[in-house]
Amino acid sequence: MPSYGRQPQVSIPAYAGPLIAAELTPGAARPSTAAWQPMQGSLPLTIVREGERRALRLPCNFKGTEIERASWDRPVQLDLSACRGLRFDVYCADSSPISSFSLYLHSRSGWYVGSFHPVRNKGWSSIVVAKSSMRSEEQPAGWGQIDRLRISAWRGENADTEFYLANLALDGADAPLAIIRADSACAPGSDEAKAVATFTASMGAQLDALGLSCAVVSDADVTADRLKGKTVAILPHNPGMPAAVVRELVAYMAAGGKLLAFYSLPPELAEAGGIVRGAHLRETQPGEFASIRATDAGLPGQPVQVGQASWNIYRCAALAGRSRVVATWFTVEGKPTGEPALIASSNCIFMSHVLLDDDPANKRALLLAMLGSLTIPLSLVITGAQLGRLNLADHYPTRDFVGVIVLRLLVAPAITIAILTAAIALGLRIPEVTRMTTYLIAAMPVAISCSIITERFGGDTPLASLAIFYSTLGSILTVPALYYLVRLLGL
Repeated sequence: MPSYGRQPQVSIPAYAGPLIAAELTPGAARPSTAAWQPMQGSLPLTIVREGERRALRLPCNFKGTEIERASWDRPVQLDLSACRGLRFDVYCADSSPISSFSLYLHSRSGWYVGSFHPVRNKGWSSIVVAKSSMRSEEQPAGWGQIDRLRISAWRGENADTEFYLANLALDGADAPLAIIRADSACAPGSDEAKAVATFTASMGAQLDALGLSCAVVSDADVTADRLKGKTVAILPHNPGMPAAVVRELVAYMAAGGKLLAFYSLPPELAEAGGIVRGAHLRETQPGEFASIRATDAGLPGQPVQVGQASWNIYRCAALAGRSRVVATWFTVEGKPTGEPALIASSNCIFMSHVLLDDDPANKRALLLAMLGSLTIPLSLVITGAQLGRLNLADHYPTRDFVGVIVLRLLVAPAITIAILTAAIALGLRIPEVTRMTTYLIAAMPVAISCSIITERFGGDTPLASLAIFYSTLGSILTVPALYYLVRLLGL
């Protein structure tokens, strides 16, 4: 029989997705804690329930003991190769005796280790431990072979406390973007491995700031099949890419996948993307590569200038008929170097250095432009991400907002009808199909490209996102009404 522990002070949150621990699944017939093994000195955990919801109560017995952490292990069989990481909810009424929390994922002969920090005394915290933020210990065999999970609370004070965990699930399994992390190409603990971890985490943070969901895939787990369904594969810094990984990425691109690569681009991938990559080039003086500026062939929504204090680059060139230079390097004095910074083709964009964290606002705008140009459907994701960052309850109708909706859904089609009616009265012969098509196009909601344009030129992006959402919602009524009215009046 399950052992039910003391209830938390606040209600257990609900979660709609599939959970990875059967004992936490709502309505589980006989939930058991037997799968969770306390480490030496730790107390057993218990299950608490609230209706159909379940949570784990994890006691931390620090008072009068010498244990440095309270920890629990659970055997699992997880494939996180195409996921962003793990997500769960945590509640701790008094976290002062705990210095930090850790999540460990065991993969054969090594571990992936991450940390999390619930909000103190503020109810349940929704936590995502992204793979991009986790470090490796020893030699893990890849994210596709996770066989054990460990939760640890580290001693901070000589006092007892407890915390609760619920809704343990995979995160980002359906994300349209995949960051490829170079785990197998670098020795653990080396400077190169630290650089890989830094730029992978930075890319994940940039996408998080934009509200874009992404998965992190170890290069040890990369196959064209695993990347199926991922719109864009991102290479933030992938030195020494194994030949087998290169072949899988070429196959992914051949099947319609798109690539966004920084600094490192093997010849086979460069060829598949229609890009010529040249030799390594170090700066000859400080500030030689200080910013990148858009060319006349720049990407839609690309910032005119982006600060990027790079110290070396890889030379690159566009392949005639397949790609184009969309940005070049400028010195700190604002002089052109003539060296391409960004090359874009229909299935690949290459930046000749890693994406640094300086000039963050323009970096995010640049990242949006690169991702949006690689795939039109991603524009929908970007608009959704911008809308998702808004609390609709806090945005009351304003004069500008009402004006946009009225002009788009009512005034624009009315003007179109008036113009075509006047043209017919003057003797112009316009077929009915042409008239009706024109009327319906005029009645369409605000275009999704508006949010990209406002992001690019510093406009009112929240207004654009709201206009897209509400005009689309309103068009459910106005478009059929317009069609009925036009047919009724014989216009």
